[in-house]
Amino acid sequence: MMVLVFELLLIITFLGTLIVVISQSQIPFSSKRRSFSYIIISLLLIAPFLIVTPYGPRNILTSYVFLGLALFELLRYTKIDFTSRWSKKIALILVACLTLFFLDLHGINKFEDSQRIAQLKQEVNSGEEEVELKRLPYEFIGHDLTPPDGSVQGDRQKMHHNISLDTRFNIVNYHDSSLDKLLENEQ
Repeated sequence: MMVLVFELLLIITFLGTLIVVISQSQIPFSSKRRSFSYIIISLLLIAPFLIVTPYGPRNILTSYVFLGLALFELLRYTKIDFTSRWSKKIALILVACLTLFFLDLHGINKFEDSQRIAQLKQEVNSGEEEVELKRLPYEFIGHDLTPPDGSVQGDRQKMHHNISLDTRFNIVNYHDSSLDKLLENEQ
C-alpha cells in the first residue's frame, strides 16, 4: 500500500508540475490549449481504471502517448538546439539504449517461454496430469503471458501447444536458480 501511495504522489507531482510549467510558459495560447487537452484526455482514459480492475500495461499505453504529446508540445518551444551534432548524437544514443532495453526484456521473455514450453511438453509426454508452469520474468510487458488454468486464454494456449485440456497447470513464480548459484560462488 505504501508503494501505491508513493506512486500516486509521484503521478500527482508530475501532472501538477506539467500543468504549472505549461500555464506559466511563454508558448502560444493554441499550444497551451492543445497541451491541456492532451492532459485531460490522458486523465479521462485512465479514470475508468480507478474502479475497474485489473488493468494491464497495454490499457494505459494510450494515456502515456497523450502525456508524451503534451510534453512534446512544450518542448517545441524550448531554446534547445536540436539541430546541432551533439544533440543528434545524444538523442540517437538515448533512443538506441531505450530500444536495446526493451528488446532485451522481450528477448529474455521469449527465451524463458521457449524453455518453459519445452519443459511443459516433456512433462506432458511423460504422462503428468498436473505440470508446473513457471511465470515469465517480465510479465508486465505483455498480456496474459501466464494465464490462469481454466481460463479462456489458458485453454487457448493448451490447444496451441497440443496439450490436453485436462492437464492442470500449477503456476509458480519466476525464480532463476543459476542466479542463486552465481551469488553463492561470489560469497
